[in-house]
Amino acid sequence: MRIKKLELYGFKSFKDKTVINFDAGITGIVGPNGCGKSNIVDALVWVMGEMSAKHLRGSAMSDVIFSGAEGYAPMGMAEVSLTLENDGGPFPAKYMKHSEVQVTRRLHRSGESEYLINKEAARLRDIQEIFMDTGAGSKGFSIIEQGAIGKIITAKPEDRRTLIEEAAGITKFKVRKRESQRKLTQTDQNLVRLQDIIGEQKRQLDSLQRQAQRAERYKKIKDEVEEKDIWLSSKKYLEIHHNTEEAQKIFDECQTFELNFSGELNEIEANLQEQKAAVAEKEMKVQDTQLIHQESQSKVIAKEKEIRELEFEIEQARRDKEMTGSIAEKYRVRKESLDKEQEELESKINDTRELSEELALNYEEKNSQYQAIQSRIQAADDELTTKRREMLTVSQSESHMEAKFSSLEASILEKESRCRDEKSVLSELETKKSEFHERHIRLYKLLDGERQLKLD
Repeated sequence: MRIKKLELYGFKSFKDKTVINFDAGITGIVGPNGCGKSNIVDALVWVMGEMSAKHLRGSAMSDVIFSGAEGYAPMGMAEVSLTLENDGGPFPAKYMKHSEVQVTRRLHRSGESEYLINKEAARLRDIQEIFMDTGAGSKGFSIIEQGAIGKIITAKPEDRRTLIEEAAGITKFKVRKRESQRKLTQTDQNLVRLQDIIGEQKRQLDSLQRQAQRAERYKKIKDEVEEKDIWLSSKKYLEIHHNTEEAQKIFDECQTFELNFSGELNEIEANLQEQKAAVAEKEMKVQDTQLIHQESQSKVIAKEKEIRELEFEIEQARRDKEMTGSIAEKYRVRKESLDKEQEELESKINDTRELSEELALNYEEKNSQYQAIQSRIQAADDELTTKRREMLTVSQSESHMEAKFSSLEASILEKESRCRDEKSVLSELETKKSEFHERHIRLYKLLDGERQLKLD
């Protein structure tokens, strides 16, 4: 395996995209201090999976992103791509059919990382497996930074052992051993959890058995309750039916009474109308008489006024002694005529007063008869209202009984439905019980097989 090409974009001091081709014959990269030679090595280590910012000469991983310079703004991403060529030497077995493998790593300033192998998304572990046992990699012996040789010489045997194992090609097997041990540990934990699950399933099975027994007991008690409830409902139905028949009889009697009473009420109302017509006729006569009386009174007042005027004139005539005979006689005749008219008017007034008194007495008598008939009508109306209320009460009682009977029928149907539901629940519990039993047997066999394998 040979490094063919390194592409850098936004990594440390490499703002623009930079491509470094490692052609045949290149043995090193030289240049003055600060030109970026160490950044190329850091890029190689970083793209191979280095996760320590300290080994990349930084305090945080975001320090590998170009942070800007005079006239250049900081970048938001760093990307390094490493192209490896298959030259017939050690090469990842997974990619032996490929002539080249490109490994790419991206880091965004937000902290998101991306790993690509041949421009396809991959994991950090996949990249580390590519360089394992090839002598390369972020921890490999093929990349030794400045001052690292002295550290290797003075390092502890345990630290030097890592480089020796990498050079010997056993790192991959040690990693696989650790992975296998980790899987065995997980398997042991899974077995422990499986035993816990089996114990829990046993407890659930016992609980389901108890629930099934309680369900059977509940079913028996429920059947007894339903039988007694049906008996009680039948008894209540017979009582309600009997009460309904009695209420119907009372209702029929009330209807008959109402029909009879309606005939009497119609007769009373007809008599009342006749009395009202008679009273109205009498009231008209009284009003006419009162008008005549008022006219007579007006005439009397006028005549009295004329009499006073004549008396005044007579008095004036007496005082005038020069006036004789003819005028006095004229006034005397006129006075006598007015006296006669006054007597006639007074007689008419007396007759009118007597007629008015007679009509008033007749009116009072008719009014008393009207009030008596009205009280009888009110009493009959009250009695009819009472009977209607009684009939309404009976009707409401009948409706209530019918509603109660319907409710009892609905309750019976509901209890039958609940019985069917309980039967289905019992059947489902029995099915679950058999399923848990089969699962228990299967898990026990599986656990027994695992134990046999572990013992072997």
